[in-house]
Amino acid sequence: MLLLFIVACGVDFLNAQCGDSLSEATCISIENCETLRPLITKRKKTADEFAFLRKQTCGFDGAIPKICCPKNLECVTPNGVNGQCIDIRNCSNFVNLINSNPTAHDIKFIQKSRCYGPESYSVCCTPPPPRKPIHATNQIDDVSEQCPATALPPGPETGCCGTNEGFNKISGGGNANIDQFPWLVLIEYRRNDKIVTNCGGALISGNYVLTAAHCVDTGNTLTSVRLGEYDTNNSGPDCVLVEGGGHDCTYGAVSIPVNRIIKHPFYRGAPDYWNDIAILRLARMVTYNYFIRPICLPSTNISESPAGPSLLAAGWGAIDEIRNESPVKQVVDLPPVDLPTCYKHFSKFTHQPRLWGGQMCAGGERGKDTCTGDSGGPLMKFNEDQYEIVGIVSYGTRPCGKLPGVYTNVYAYLDWIRSNVQE
Repeated sequence: MLLLFIVACGVDFLNAQCGDSLSEATCISIENCETLRPLITKRKKTADEFAFLRKQTCGFDGAIPKICCPKNLECVTPNGVNGQCIDIRNCSNFVNLINSNPTAHDIKFIQKSRCYGPESYSVCCTPPPPRKPIHATNQIDDVSEQCPATALPPGPETGCCGTNEGFNKISGGGNANIDQFPWLVLIEYRRNDKIVTNCGGALISGNYVLTAAHCVDTGNTLTSVRLGEYDTNNSGPDCVLVEGGGHDCTYGAVSIPVNRIIKHPFYRGAPDYWNDIAILRLARMVTYNYFIRPICLPSTNISESPAGPSLLAAGWGAIDEIRNESPVKQVVDLPPVDLPTCYKHFSKFTHQPRLWGGQMCAGGERGKDTCTGDSGGPLMKFNEDQYEIVGIVSYGTRPCGKLPGVYTNVYAYLDWIRSNVQE
C-alpha cells in the first residue's frame, strides 16, 4: 500500500511544506496519520482523492512518505463558515436539503462544499444552531411577547394573525419555506393503536383550529393536532440551509390534544359536501412563536368577485397520481374559479354535486392542485401584508388537478365560527 502511494504521489513533494487545505497540520509519517487513515488505506481511490493526497505529501522518512496530517478535519464552507469535513450522508443539513427538492442554487452549493476527507464523498458540514423544542422548555421568542395567544381569533388590525417570515416566497408548486404558513396543522388520529395523519387544518387563535367536517368523520378517533411541523420524516427540530449561509431551524413539532369537536350541524357528505366545516378546541392554549401563529379570518367574500390574483393552498397531501403524500410542507398557487364555471365542469358527472354560496372553487390546472391528505387545510389569500383563510379544502376529482377543487367558503360561516369560539 505504501509503495502504491509513493508511485501515485511521485517524489516532487520532497521539500513541500504543510499548507492549510484542511486545518493546522503536521508533517509526519503516513503510517502515523490517524485522521486520514481511512482515505490512505482505501483500495480504490478517485482521481480527486489521489490529487488531494499528492497535495498533502510533504517529504519522506527514508522510503516511507510523510504527509501533512491535520489535527482534525476542519474546513471552511463556500460562504466562509467553519465546519468539519465529513461524509455527506452524516451531514443532516445536506441530507435535509437533498430530500427537499433542491434548487440549482442548492446543488451548486453542495458541489462547492466538497472537501477531501476520508469518505468517498465528503462535504464541509456545519452543525445546525441548537434550538430546544418549546414543549420541553419555557423558551419563547418575541412573537409571543408582541402577540400573546388568545382564545378569540385576533383581528387583522392587531398585526397578530396572517403574518410569517416566509411570506415573500411565491411558488407555482413545491416545498414551502420552513417558516412559511405557521398556522398549518396536521390532525392526528388513533388507528389500531397507532397515530396517523390524513387531514390538515389552520390555527385561527390560541385555542381553536379550523378544518373540514369530513375530517372529523373519518371513522378513526381524532386525538390531537400537530403544530410547528415541516418535515414529517424528522422527529426533532427541522433545519434547512438558507441563502448567504447558516441554517433556519424550527423548534420541533408540538402535539396538543383536542378536547372538543364542533362539527357544523347541517353538514352533508358526498356528493355535495355542504357545510363541510368544523372547529377543534385545543385542550390548552398554544404559545405563539415564529413557527406557530394564527391566520386571519376573511375580511371579504371573494366568491362575489373571484377574478383576481391566485390563491394559495398548502399542506402535506399527495404530490403524484399514485397518492404518495409529501413529508415536507408544500405550497401551490391556484386561480379562483367562479361557481357557474365550476358547476359546468362537474355537469358531466352521473352524481353531479350541487354547488351553492357556502362553497367556492379554485384550480383546474394539471399538476397544480390540492389532493389526498390536504383535506381540511386552508385556501389562502394574501391581503396587503397578511394572509386570510378564505377556503377550506373540501373535495376534488381524480386525478387531482383535472378539474377545479371545491372549497368551503369560510366567509359564509363567519357568524357560525364566532358563535362557537369562546374565551
